[in-house]
Amino acid sequence: HRSEKRLYMSTIHETSDAEKRLVMVKGSPLEVLSRCDFYMSDNQILPMSEERYKTIAGANEAMARDALRVLGFAFCHVNSDVDGELETQMTWLGLIGMMDPPRDGIRELIRQFHRAGVRTVMITGDQQISACAIADQLDLSNGEPLDILDAQELVTLDEEQLMERARTVHVFSRVNPSQKLNIVKAIQSSGQTVAMTGDGINDSPALKAADIGIAMGKSGTDLARDVADVVLTGDNLELMATTLADGRSIYQNIRKSVHYSLATNISEIQLIATAVALGMNSPLNVMQLLWINLISDILPGLALSAEKPETDVMDQQPREKDEALYDKKDFTKMMVESTTMTGSAMTALLYGISRYGAGARAGGLAFQALTIGQLLHAFTCRSESSGMFTRKKLPKNRYLDWAVGGSIALQVATMFFPPLRSLLGLTAITLTDGLVIGATSTLPMVINEVIKTVKEPERDPDQQPHKGLDAAIDITSLAEVEETPCENTEQVQADFKNLCN
Repeated sequence: HRSEKRLYMSTIHETSDAEKRLVMVKGSPLEVLSRCDFYMSDNQILPMSEERYKTIAGANEAMARDALRVLGFAFCHVNSDVDGELETQMTWLGLIGMMDPPRDGIRELIRQFHRAGVRTVMITGDQQISACAIADQLDLSNGEPLDILDAQELVTLDEEQLMERARTVHVFSRVNPSQKLNIVKAIQSSGQTVAMTGDGINDSPALKAADIGIAMGKSGTDLARDVADVVLTGDNLELMATTLADGRSIYQNIRKSVHYSLATNISEIQLIATAVALGMNSPLNVMQLLWINLISDILPGLALSAEKPETDVMDQQPREKDEALYDKKDFTKMMVESTTMTGSAMTALLYGISRYGAGARAGGLAFQALTIGQLLHAFTCRSESSGMFTRKKLPKNRYLDWAVGGSIALQVATMFFPPLRSLLGLTAITLTDGLVIGATSTLPMVINEVIKTVKEPERDPDQQPHKGLDAAIDITSLAEVEETPCENTEQVQADFKNLCN
């Protein structure tokens, strides 16, 4: 069998001579070649020379540069009673190169990962030259010089050295299962999150250790599926990009809903605190506060959680694992937004006091301006960078349109439906009052949207994404072996029969 320290495998066959057996060997070309003392040419067995050795090694390198997966083949005859190493004094037969092209769509998938700030790493058992050729085809290094670490060099590195190299390496070649595990741990030790794909038994330790283990459900082994966190039932790797976009969208939607709830509730506190600080009574009574929370918090908040992914969701950079849901800058932004709503409501209140005096009528104007302003603020919370005045537009959210539209309709009903007015302690409004309410309730949205436009960043198309997340990808998950029938099958069978005889 082929194993971690044995890069070839052998099969033993009976021959016409009962005292002799035929040993057929295949494996890593240079490993097999190093054990050959002879080579076969034109049905003749000739001594292996240094010149012939270099010719074979050169042919192996040329095939590998064509992105072929190359195997070397040899044979020898041994006595039937030999009990030990069989692969000695072998005769070299030749090389076989197998087409193992990347699956359709993999190059585009990796390009999407790079856009999203995800660094892609190939971990393969193939020899270095083949791995380099495939990595170039996939543009695995995202335009940077390709950094390859071979297993021969890997074994000379200690944990700290491997961790440093793992930050920049794009391809790990000729690795064994235990080295895959060490590579995943080294990348994690550097503070990065690792998503590992694989399908074989030898991938299982690395899949288990990765932050996100992704197994192939169709071609993967039972053990790989058992230890993985995610199983792709159709082996469709392109789903990973869709899942990444959806995951980011879900996280953003949570932030949007909470942001909306905090900003609107802070505005209520600010309004009451400001009025009291100015020597006025609270402009909002208990029923009005309850109505605001019922009408503005529930439906718009739920609708924001159903937002579709923003058009640039895959252009945004990954967040740190220990990053808080909101930072100081976010809370400052909420305070600015709530202050605009509070300021507009105070304007309506002061207008009411100047015209009607302090009392329920002036408080009613502040109530209407604040409530409608909060409902319209849901549109501002749809995105941190996009809005009505920015170049980037957002996808439609009909749930939010219905939620805000229906809630505003209910709010308007409180102005004209006597039972509701009585319940909330409101009075009838005039046309001028209505114009004041309309102006003061829409002004906060306009101000906050203008702020977005001022802060909209200029994107540099040549800017390289920050590599904050790693996807370690086993090459067997990226490739489809292209099986091409042998053109001279009968001749091969005849030659094998002659060897046995």
